[in-house]
Amino acid sequence: IEARVPPSIAGRRDELGALAADFNSMAAQLQDLLEGRERLMAELSHELRSPLARLQAATALAAQRPGANPAEAARVEQEIRRMDRTIGDLLRYSRLGATATVSRRLVRIDALICELAADEEIEARARGCAIDVTTGQDLLVVGDPELLRSAFENILRNAIRYAPAGSQVRVDVGRSGDDIEVTIADRGPGVPGEMLQQIFEPYFRAPGAAGGAEGTGLGLAIARRVFEAHGGSVRARLRDGGGLRMEAQLPAAALG
Repeated sequence: IEARVPPSIAGRRDELGALAADFNSMAAQLQDLLEGRERLMAELSHELRSPLARLQAATALAAQRPGANPAEAARVEQEIRRMDRTIGDLLRYSRLGATATVSRRLVRIDALICELAADEEIEARARGCAIDVTTGQDLLVVGDPELLRSAFENILRNAIRYAPAGSQVRVDVGRSGDDIEVTIADRGPGVPGEMLQQIFEPYFRAPGAAGGAEGTGLGLAIARRVFEAHGGSVRARLRDGGGLRMEAQLPAAALG
């Protein structure tokens, strides 16, 4: 988006100069369009938070009145929680644009992953699967611990959501050259090979991904933006024997 043809070419008074000027104009319009879309997402999400909070309060009061239907109240609360998650993800995604700033602290990725796996063990057990973590020690990166936790949580919860009962979600954390690599692998249905990059796009759902109805469609997109904001990356691979393998890489902290 930020690519531009140098003025020395765009300023020429010939066909090449005209083409370069058109390219620069198109690139500027595209950048304005994308930035405007993300500003709109952030503003709408922020504005929706207040009426949603009032709706939650009104629902709680209504549930206390005589004759209230518990099943209907529970359904309304479920839908409100789903709206709240969606709005929260919209805010996070819009704030993680190209100009995103992240805090810079030493983060022990091994400790972060172990804590996250312990927190998600309850959900895994409820779905009949288990989380198996293998990690090294003192694997340090420089970054924002809350954003990194959010990114890994999105990937891990996605794996748990699709993991069949009786299976394990494998989490491996270690060094890979100058990087820290975290892999999260499940035995779910996976996705077609040609869609391995598309699953990181906002609101993309692979065909037959019934479990994805529980999510907001932004989890993996947020994860990718978080890792890119930290100078890292994430990719998906089909797992041998079935399932999906997510590989996230972050630059290891340079100490000394």
